[in-house]
Amino acid sequence: MGGERQKKFLQHYDVEVRESYDWWDISIMLEPGKLPDLKVIMEHEEGEGEATLTFEKIGDRLRLCFEGCRLDYEACFEEFGEDLMRGLAEFAIDIREELYAGKLDALKVMATYCRGNEVPSGEGLSLAAETLCAILEPI
Repeated sequence: MGGERQKKFLQHYDVEVRESYDWWDISIMLEPGKLPDLKVIMEHEEGEGEATLTFEKIGDRLRLCFEGCRLDYEACFEEFGEDLMRGLAEFAIDIREELYAGKLDALKVMATYCRGNEVPSGEGLSLAAETLCAILEPI
């Protein structure tokens, strides 16, 4: 899907999950007014490595885009079942709800992954962050 078609799609949907040759992209549409501190959230942007975490304004919403990650398929199927796309889409909504509640652990895990291709231990983190730690596979 081209960039313009993707933006049009995201005007109507809250999440997008894409897979291309084992590389995964997840877009989560956020309503800036529901975020406790937009500036702090956007400070987590990481756009230099193989995986990236970026933010883009689309209409009156903000797109969180986590691109170029690799997943541990065994962990994903254990976590989400056979319908991986649906499971990841529902999981993206969980991440959004944590962000709205002011919990930034999942965002920190994504940024760490993008920065150094590392996955922190999930111990002591929010539920979404723990799940990310379990399903992300270093490149």
